[in-house]
Amino acid sequence: LGALDEAGGRIVTVGGIDPASGAERTDTWTFHLAGLALWSRLAAGGEVPQDIEHACVAFDPARRRLVLHGGRRPSGLSPGFVSNQTWALDLAGAPAWRRLAPAFETPAPGYGRATAWDPAGSALYVFGGASARAGDLAFSNELWRADLRAPERWSRLVPAGAAPPGRHETVGAYDPRARRVVIFGGWSADSPGGVPRYYDDTWSGTVDSPYVWTRLPGSGEGAAAPAPRCGHAGIYDPLRHSLIVFGGARADSELGDVWELPLAAGGIWRKLEPEGEGPGGRFGASAVYDGAHDRMVIFGGSAGGRSQSDVWALGLGVTPRWRRLDPEGPGPGGRTFGGAAYDGARARMLVLGGYDVEDNVIFSSYGVWALSLDDAPRWQAVAEAGTPPYPATGSSVIYDAARDRMVTFGGRELLDDYLPDFRALEFAPGAPERLAWLLGARLEADGAHLLWQTPPEGSPSTIPIEKRIEVAPEGVPLEESAQAGDWFLEARVAADAQGLLAWTDPGVGAGGAYRYRLGAAGALGGEARIVVPGTPRFAIERVAPQPTTGALSIRFYSSGIGPVGLALYDVRGRRVATRDLGAVPEGRVVVNYEVPPGVRGVCFLRLTQGGRVDTRKVVVAR
Repeated sequence: LGALDEAGGRIVTVGGIDPASGAERTDTWTFHLAGLALWSRLAAGGEVPQDIEHACVAFDPARRRLVLHGGRRPSGLSPGFVSNQTWALDLAGAPAWRRLAPAFETPAPGYGRATAWDPAGSALYVFGGASARAGDLAFSNELWRADLRAPERWSRLVPAGAAPPGRHETVGAYDPRARRVVIFGGWSADSPGGVPRYYDDTWSGTVDSPYVWTRLPGSGEGAAAPAPRCGHAGIYDPLRHSLIVFGGARADSELGDVWELPLAAGGIWRKLEPEGEGPGGRFGASAVYDGAHDRMVIFGGSAGGRSQSDVWALGLGVTPRWRRLDPEGPGPGGRTFGGAAYDGARARMLVLGGYDVEDNVIFSSYGVWALSLDDAPRWQAVAEAGTPPYPATGSSVIYDAARDRMVTFGGRELLDDYLPDFRALEFAPGAPERLAWLLGARLEADGAHLLWQTPPEGSPSTIPIEKRIEVAPEGVPLEESAQAGDWFLEARVAADAQGLLAWTDPGVGAGGAYRYRLGAAGALGGEARIVVPGTPRFAIERVAPQPTTGALSIRFYSSGIGPVGLALYDVRGRRVATRDLGAVPEGRVVVNYEVPPGVRGVCFLRLTQGGRVDTRKVVVAR
């Protein structure tokens, strides 16, 4: 690294790699350009920077100093990281190094932090994480806040008293009612001998001064709680005001259980027992809360030493139920520790980075992918402009709904460098900030429950809620419904101090479909759709491909009443194959089926459930 000191008639260089040993050097030399050309070593005082390989360097002639920024550890040292520090070597007097402190500090480059998002305060909180310090792996217990209102900047919160031990691969949530960050689990290897330590403790940290950490009841206090784990997935459920945790791993096993921690005062962990076959044990999965459908969506993770690419939804109704989603499109492939966020404006899951493990070979995962979460899920690569971040693993990712952008911080470049990147992917550059958006919607026996985020300050005393009837309830013709097909004022409701606006509409009926939005002079928004189940339906939707060489994908609607049977008949009406699909939950279902060998030509596929029958023609070309 070097720069020209024109006034001094010399080149000043610092650092480099010793070709004999491969070790990094931090000494400073000058090469004189006038008179007798020669090298001389500068005995520079002060604190000498250590992490300067591949750093940027320039000479500041006005202040007679060499300025150096960034750099990385040599790849021969483990672990490595990318530096975010700036140093100056003063040359006007006695040479001396000093660090140039920015206007505000930032967290150390790292990955595996717990991430919590406060949409009302436009604040991103990160806790813990693993990073490299002085050549050693370090596990942080620091709590940082990033203010995402321009200009974005970080500040460290320093709670008094006891604090959680340092860790990474943990989960967190922001509790808007108590204004605190809640974290659970994780692991570290800073014990003697580097033996991994897995945590099962739960902590709550206030985000207003005075900052205080409080340990919440857990398994160590005689209460039921999740077992120690790391690499688990977690979401904040705004409708139930709870933290939900799935899966993870410890030294001897991969976990597939689900736990819920209500965040109201006195809340304790409880284990959920969802119906249906779930994703099974895994760690490093990505998870989001799908507010439009009131469910937790899980993507990928590692199981059995391989990265997975499957997608699962855990419905969070009265009876939680797993359901596998089978998105169309090629998709991002298997990913572990990818960052994820829920884009409520477009009802989609955003996935960034991660790694793919296949046969003990690890690949970086590039680009941003979006999974639409409507009735026909589909993967699609997101078109990106500008300079993207590195393909990071274990980064903190959130969706900033007010500014319609995905924000990402930190992570690890594959298994090498720890990253300081703090970037945003803007989906509508230059658009005005949103004033309201939907957090969640669910249907219960007493009606449609909806929750919006509005500005905590400056909102009207009451906010209009508008409604539109898309499909009239069973037995009521749409033209006889009030304001059929048009938006009309349904209620006026006040938000709380955090800008949360909760409202329940009891006026919904079986088979109906309704839309809602906030409508303060058209300045807000947050549209939601509620569909009320009608009489359970049973029908084949699609059988593909046609013609087929034997492999079929059968998509149908299940009424949820009784087992489903499959039978295949030839053109003479003879039954040539049968298959019992067993009990199938209500909703859209996809089944893969292989036509038996020897069957060819025109056949008829017949599905039955609860006395109902539907049939489709199938052409088998062999």
